[in-house]
This record gives sequence, structure tokens and C-alpha cells, in this order.
Amino acid sequence: MAKKPYRIKFNESTKFLGKGYAKNKSWTLLANHADKSLLRNAVTFTMGDFLGQDFSPAAHFVDLVLNGTYLGNYQVSDQVNVDNKRVEIFEQEVVATETSNITGGYLVEVDGFGASEKVHFRTGKNLIVTVKSPDEEIINTAQKDYIRQYINDFETTLFSADFKDATKGYRNIVDSLSLVSWYIATELSANVDGFWSTYLYKDKDNPKLYFGPLWDYDIAYNNC
Repeated sequence: MAKKPYRIKFNESTKFLGKGYAKNKSWTLLANHADKSLLRNAVTFTMGDFLGQDFSPAAHFVDLVLNGTYLGNYQVSDQVNVDNKRVEIFEQEVVATETSNITGGYLVEVDGFGASEKVHFRTGKNLIVTVKSPDEEIINTAQKDYIRQYINDFETTLFSADFKDATKGYRNIVDSLSLVSWYIATELSANVDGFWSTYLYKDKDNPKLYFGPLWDYDIAYNNC
């Protein structure tokens, strides 16, 4: 699109938005070019807080000047990654060994464009899932197999005849609050990208799958 989004990466972790926000190297400048109100993402991130999502990206508006050229109004937001005050799950920083606990943490995305990513797989229902964390340089084969099997097991359970069962059904695998809050936000906003781009995560030693954070709502609310 004519108005480009940007990613800022500092040399050191920075509290770019101040107290109450993440201290991180990576931040985003969302262009919201498809949304002439510029508000759809910000409204939805606020909705995520209201609905009980553990983490909703920031929404601060700025006028952006780059190399002396005014580029327009942008939304400063969090990069969706594993960190304190973002997706707060175990962050793997070294390659796992044969004795490592590989039950988490994993940040993945159901991603319509995922076939171009280095670390991705297809589920039994042919959804493309990309692995965002651990990083592609760190994740090993055993971990790829683990998270692929875990997501496929959830999908199989969700579509099984016992999906409502208290012990055999999907509620035994998923965090219900995060799923319901994500689903309400997706339906209420009429987000056509909701089933094209969806973040999910799983922490170490936690059997539950979590839905979120909410992301990419610029063509929602009847803007498609």
C-alpha cells in the first residue's frame, strides 16, 4: 500500500511508551492505511482489555516525520512477541537438549500467508500455522513435532463427536476465557481476517492453549 508500516528496533530494550508498557527492542508503527478512520485497531485493542485478554497491544497515535518528510499519522504499538508485559510465557533463549522440558513456551499464528515462513506446518484441516517463538534459529525438530502434534490434537478434539464432553472435549485443552474473548471480538468487529490471522500461545507445563493477542483489525467493522 502507499502508506507503509514500520518496525522500530532499538539497540537496547527501551521503555518506548513509558511506565506500564513493555521494555523491549522491537516496536511497530502501524500505518492503518486501509482504515481511513485510523481507529479500528486501537478500538479493538481496547476491547481486548475490556474482554479480559491477558495482553492487548498498545495504541498511541503520533505524527511521523522520517528524514524530514512528513509521512502521516501512525499508531505506535507493541511488536507481538514473548516478553514481560507482552505475551508472558517462558522464553527459550538457547537450543533445547534431549533432556529439556519442551512443553513451552510457544507463540504461534494461524497464518494465511504462512507457507512462505521457514517454520510452519499444516493442520489436519489444512490451516497453515507458523511458529513465532522459539525463534527459527533455536527451535529443534522435537519441538516442531511437539507443537504440531499439540495443535492437531486440539483441532481433532474440537471437531470430534465428544467436543462438549467435560473431560474428552475441547474445554479440557483450551483456556476458555481467552477463546471466548477472542471469539467475541472477532464476531463483534466482523473481522474477516479473524480466521486468516490468529495468534495462539502455550506456556511451559501448562496444558491449556490460549487465544490472543488480538491483532490486525484494519479491515474489520464493515471495512472490507
